[in-house]
Amino acid sequence: MSTYGSGNVLSTQTAPNLYTVTQAPGGSNLPPASHLAALGANINNHHGIDFGIGPIILSGYVDISNFGAGVELTLFGISLGSFYGNLKDGLGVSIDVIAAKGGVKIYLKDDAVGVNVQLTPIWGSGINIEQKIFDLEEEELQNGSRALKY
Repeated sequence: MSTYGSGNVLSTQTAPNLYTVTQAPGGSNLPPASHLAALGANINNHHGIDFGIGPIILSGYVDISNFGAGVELTLFGISLGSFYGNLKDGLGVSIDVIAAKGGVKIYLKDDAVGVNVQLTPIWGSGINIEQKIFDLEEEELQNGSRALKY
């Protein structure tokens, strides 16, 4: 029996002239909270993202103190990578792979974190959706200043 791998897909020869192809579970490429804290990030300000629509899955975090974000993008169960940016400007990823073309953008809009997905697979109809992921609200602190909460 032989096993060969490329990315997170494994091909195993189970008998002469017979193979099985499986997808290995991928781990997150985002830095763990302990690493972010060691770099001085206040992880208490992080709000998790776990969003999926069709073949797209976004997982990661938004730092509500500065609107920095780190997300891992998965398409058809295959990780396309980890991406970082600021939601004030919008964090966008263009997709141009064999199975699909389009893009995903995460952004701030009307005191909420939203996502726009435009994706056309090589078969079937495409996805064109804009959706809120979570709301941001201001709260008045005891010292009279204002802060965002989620």
